[in-house]
Amino acid sequence: MCHPMCSLLMRVLLALLMRIAWDTAASSTVWLCSHAGYSTLQGPVTCMVRPHPAVWRFIHGVLLAYLLLLVFLLFQDVGNARQFLKVRCDSSRSSRAHKSTSCGRAHSFIYVTCDS
Repeated sequence: MCHPMCSLLMRVLLALLMRIAWDTAASSTVWLCSHAGYSTLQGPVTCMVRPHPAVWRFIHGVLLAYLLLLVFLLFQDVGNARQFLKVRCDSSRSSRAHKSTSCGRAHSFIYVTCDS
């Protein structure tokens, strides 16, 4: 049986995540955070005790989500997988790319090799 505070915390987090999930741009981030949080609170008890068992449960949840993404991509054809990754990666980088000015100055770097 779950501890009452754990149950209350899960209900509050679920309500908060449902409120945030209406924004479609953040839906995958919300899913990853909710899965990692759930696995941290409800993950299996293991023999790894350092640094803290919750850290290992969090890592297990993130790696499980990554594994599910890889399995999903494995069963897609190449065109659909590329399109999926392009949409996911471009949407997360587009806001950062416009703020960065170092991309425009990348051609000004000169690499010198020293032959001695």
